[in-house]
Amino acid sequence: MSKKTFLCKKCSHSGFVNDIILNNIKDYSILFPERKIKTLDMYEWIGKQVSTAIIHRILQKNSKRFGNGRATYYELINSYF
Repeated sequence: MSKKTFLCKKCSHSGFVNDIILNNIKDYSILFPERKIKTLDMYEWIGKQVSTAIIHRILQKNSKRFGNGRATYYELINSYF
């Protein structure tokens, strides 16, 4: 995993990019279990502070992919809620 750090513009919390994004994805799936996890939805959820390419890469490494193109969604694997 990347060791790049991220500083939130809203709350000034910092941490490793991958960890923060993955935690946000987990939070989203807990709060909205009926919704599918999609790259653009996560981009909006995180406040557009991280590129969709980074979100997509993290989803590919930590999720199972379903569908193609705009219909693509993910389900987390090895998530410990």
